[in-house]
Amino acid sequence: MERYREWQHVRETAFPSGLRFLQYTLPERYGTVAAFHNSLHVFAGYSLFLNAFQPDIRFPLHIAIVEGKLKIVSRWIACCGLHWVTPDAFLLAARYNHVDIMEWLVDRKLVRLKTRVRQRARELAAIHGHKPVLSFLSRDRQYKK
Repeated sequence: MERYREWQHVRETAFPSGLRFLQYTLPERYGTVAAFHNSLHVFAGYSLFLNAFQPDIRFPLHIAIVEGKLKIVSRWIACCGLHWVTPDAFLLAARYNHVDIMEWLVDRKLVRLKTRVRQRARELAAIHGHKPVLSFLSRDRQYKK
């Protein structure tokens, strides 16, 4: 529940940037998360793969993915339900090089590696130099439907 309360505060303080894209101000504890490059101001769509124009309820799940916290990801989904999981969760894990989360999502059939999702994940991994993600995606996975 701490993360949900945290999300409520982040949501209440979210504001559109000059381009009208939603920007979140994260709590100070996220200042050490390498993905945010020491900035507590992040764009919802670009940094977290969330709705770019309005607060997105998937924030707690996505922030746990960015942090690479598989235990929190699995607990959140167990408590809150599968409807929170979209291909964006998988792509976010690929973007931030969290192969363990990608494997967990695929092994539990929470995300299907459709051609489009696989290709986008490859693009994200290649752009950011994430060789472990590229290796994972090149393996023959059973859940391609």
